[in-house]
Amino acid sequence: MAFELDARLAADTVSLGAIDFVDIRLMRDARYLWLVLVPQIDGAVEWQDLPQDQSRLLHDISMQVADGVRDIAAADKMNIASLGNMVRQLHVHIIARHEGDAAWPGPIWGIGAAQDYAPDVLADMSHKVQSTLKL
Repeated sequence: MAFELDARLAADTVSLGAIDFVDIRLMRDARYLWLVLVPQIDGAVEWQDLPQDQSRLLHDISMQVADGVRDIAAADKMNIASLGNMVRQLHVHIIARHEGDAAWPGPIWGIGAAQDYAPDVLADMSHKVQSTLKL
């Protein structure tokens, strides 16, 4: 069976490119610089479902992306998580947090409504991330 992106991830994010087997996606919520990394491996639900070499590579890519996001956003704190309670498909959230942001200091889930990027801001942010991560 071929890899298929979960419909909710497809609706909530924009693909910026890939690093190796991982699709790098921007969450459509301009309140945070928030990327979602999706390993393009059919049937992967949990990180431990990956073969050891791919698990390590996903970790390395996650750290590389987190470093880039921290630099772009001048983040006070980076949140990195693989939860999968709403979307079972394996994906990793990389979120730049700032003291005083809409959900600080708590988690971002369930706090307010997502605010989509204006088209020009989306294009600018996409370019910044792609340039920084060399996508």
